[in-house]
Amino acid sequence: MTEKEKAKAYDEAIERAKKLYGNGIIEEIFTELNEDDDEKIRKWIIDDIRYNMNNEPLNNSEYKKKAEKAIAWLEKQGKNSTDKTKPSFKVGDWIISSVLGIAHIIGTNDSNEFQLEYIDGKQKFSSIDYVNYAYDKWTINNVKDGDVLFTSSSACSDTFVFKSIDEKGNAECYFAYDSEDGFTEGKYHFIGSASDCKPATKAQCDFLMKAMKDARYEWDSEKKELKKSVEPKFKVGDKITNSFRKYVGASGSQVMISEITDDKYIFTDGRYIFISNQDSWELAPDKNPKFDPKTLNPFDKVLCKNGLDMWRCDLFSSYVGTYACPNVCLGGSYTYCIPYNDDTKHLVGTTDETSEYYKYWED
Repeated sequence: MTEKEKAKAYDEAIERAKKLYGNGIIEEIFTELNEDDDEKIRKWIIDDIRYNMNNEPLNNSEYKKKAEKAIAWLEKQGKNSTDKTKPSFKVGDWIISSVLGIAHIIGTNDSNEFQLEYIDGKQKFSSIDYVNYAYDKWTINNVKDGDVLFTSSSACSDTFVFKSIDEKGNAECYFAYDSEDGFTEGKYHFIGSASDCKPATKAQCDFLMKAMKDARYEWDSEKKELKKSVEPKFKVGDKITNSFRKYVGASGSQVMISEITDDKYIFTDGRYIFISNQDSWELAPDKNPKFDPKTLNPFDKVLCKNGLDMWRCDLFSSYVGTYACPNVCLGGSYTYCIPYNDDTKHLVGTTDETSEYYKYWED
């Protein structure tokens, strides 16, 4: 084909593509179609100056300086003369395309482009012209079952897997991460107005899924099923404590488990926690601990006796649990052995009872 025939074929192909895909998409691909004749002439002059500058003798520095100034001026004219397209959207908006999916407008640049971040975390710049043409503003009407959404208020924020909208317009979820309460199943959690919800970013999605795994749950996105993958580590009758505030009034307190259901520990006072949050809890230490003779060290001053004998002073040696008199001291072996200190020195030479703390043999 001759150059003329190629040019004609190119123009015809462009026209056919415009009819199939529209001007916006075609001009996004072939950016030169957006240029008017003045812009094409300006670029031609710049290219011509650069060509001549590169072919000038190396010692012609004066010409090169003038050429560089001319190029800088021409490029500035092109930048200043570019008509800024009035955008239909603004930074912070969520937008949606039936072809390209959901994107978040996170910025702009000097080239009249929006910076877009898609829900898979990928980013790109697209001309405002193209975004205006190819996208619509995302609304809650675009949400689908299983989408991950985000909402926030002055009190807390929620990242959750969307399930439905109830008759009052509130969003319902399969599970969520609440900034106050942590991970929770959807049936126990209130989200609030669906109209306040937006798509979640990739970082928010990743955080939600990690919280779910940390809580020992599994999510089947095909069946839309949340499965518990954790077994209770406590039993009925255990006293447990939590140093973190997981429910109102629980900080630093001890509670006893009276019942265990499929997903909850129920306490004797009627309150409960979810088994999925059990790693934040531990067995509570005895509120009235007893002295442990195994904590004594060799040569510690002690008071010892057998049966109804008087308390006598000795130096501790070792504890041998298999002996009938397990407390071995320098002066013999004894059934009872307690440290000699300000709390116990009054017992020397008596058969008096010690305080409850030292009556470890009663346990």
